[in-house]
This record gives sequence, structure tokens and C-alpha cells, in this order.
Amino acid sequence: MNTGSMFVRGLIGIVCSFIPLYLDNLWMLWDKDAQTLHDKLADTVVVKAAGSEKIVERGSLGPVPAGYERPAFAPPVSFPSTPPTPPSPPPAPASPDTAEALRQLDELRAKNLVTDEEYQEKRKAILDRL
Repeated sequence: MNTGSMFVRGLIGIVCSFIPLYLDNLWMLWDKDAQTLHDKLADTVVVKAAGSEKIVERGSLGPVPAGYERPAFAPPVSFPSTPPTPPSPPPAPASPDTAEALRQLDELRAKNLVTDEEYQEKRKAILDRL
């Protein structure tokens, strides 16, 4: 089968799935070639691969052959002993009153009407109100 015929078979299978009582899939139980209705409509056949009966009997493919290494799909995950601290929320936008208070404080500082210590204390007090 090529990709196009597999696609068509899949579409026919979807359409046939709307047939009541799962008739599409149950059809293979009494069909001599073990075909479903969508296999018949898509003109596909069921092929039994050599050794497939052993897979059915075991219920699996069996153990992994010696020397075969499974590919690593992702690195192993390790969890820290303590959960990381969540990031602090972004600062709230300054309200017009806060922005105006900071502007006035900056003007007082520029005119040397407040000391650096007073400036830092008043600025902290304004920002703490946010």
C-alpha cells in the first residue's frame, strides 16, 4: 500500500464506523478472508506475517533481543529536594497619585531640601503603599 491508499482506507474506516453495532469491525469474524467492510471497500487484504501466530499466542513481541539498546528519547528527570521559589509578581503599575508623589520627592531631592536618608525613607514609604 502507498500513503494515498492508506489514507483512503482510513477515511473509509471512519465513515464505516458510523454503521450501527460495530458491524464494520465485527464483519471480519465471519469473513473468510478476515476483512472488515472498510478493507473490502478499499480493496485491501489482510496479510498474516510469518511468525505472527507466535506473537498472538504469547500476547506480546517477547523479550528485547540481546545487545539491543532502546533509544533515549529524553534525559532522565530529577526533582530538587526543595521546590523552587516562585518568581515574585511584577510590580504593580504606579497610580497617578504614586507617580506624582515620587515626582515631588525627586524635586525636593534635586533642590537639596531632603537628605539622602530622608529621600530613601520617604520613597520606600510611597512604594510600600502600592
